[in-house]
Amino acid sequence: MGRPEPENPRLYASFPSVTGQGPRSSQSSAASRRAPRRKMSKQAQMGLICGLSGGVLVVFVLVLALVRGGPGSGSPASATGEAEAAADDGANSTTAQGSSRRRRPSWRMGAPPPTGPRTLADLLEAPPQTPADPDSAGALLHAARRAMAGRNLEAARHHAEAGSEKARTAEEKAEAQRVLQLLGFLEQFWKAVRAEAGALKSGQELAVGEKRLMILEASSLGLVFRHEGQLYSPSIEELPVPIAIALAQRRLGADGPIAHLCVGAFLAVDPKGDLQQAREHWQQAGTTGQLLLPELAAFQTRSSSAL
Repeated sequence: MGRPEPENPRLYASFPSVTGQGPRSSQSSAASRRAPRRKMSKQAQMGLICGLSGGVLVVFVLVLALVRGGPGSGSPASATGEAEAAADDGANSTTAQGSSRRRRPSWRMGAPPPTGPRTLADLLEAPPQTPADPDSAGALLHAARRAMAGRNLEAARHHAEAGSEKARTAEEKAEAQRVLQLLGFLEQFWKAVRAEAGALKSGQELAVGEKRLMILEASSLGLVFRHEGQLYSPSIEELPVPIAIALAQRRLGADGPIAHLCVGAFLAVDPKGDLQQAREHWQQAGTTGQLLLPELAAFQTRSSSAL
């Protein structure tokens, strides 16, 4: 069959062919389709490359954030924020030559944020709290009591006076006053012991309860005596509790207020003293002894033994 004639030849004739020779034929139309296209401009190529590079960078940062954070490390919103921040950094670094790159917090660079104890075991293994200030009033007064228990009156005086100077509150001042009073009576006790020891004569007997000690040598520094065939030579600082009390009562008396205060002070602070006997002596001493009774609580932790 031949090619049908167009219904309106003039309409087709109004569109000249590529060669300008009559209506466009099917061959000319196919040739036009096979004609080479125009090349993309350099600006368009650079734009396409930059767009692809930016997309690759964003994907790389997202993958890196997921790998470093691990599962459950954060929400997608936070990862997207990190990717945007990294992309901003890349853009800022190319804006001008020599410009400094903006620093991000360490957690944006993959470092985990600081965390506290997570379990009860972590809390139990936490380091202990820092001890009290050794120069505080309470610490100095405590050191004074320890020195009194060790029969080191010089150190006790130093700590007690320093603690009194550091006292600020009414409670601290009242405690410092009690410690100073206690130390004062303890000093009188040992002063009486030394004085009486120096007054003993060789060959004299010293009554200590039901025991009798034969004095061979005596001075304010120590004694040499014999008891039941055994020889003893203690210094004043090493005297047993019964002998020290016997010497003090020979000098101070046994029933006066001062004697009760001094002997009670010695029994309260000495490691081998008796707190109950100290309480009884202070109760018999009157008002001053009553004021010293709170000090007994400071020595409750030590083990007391009967004389």
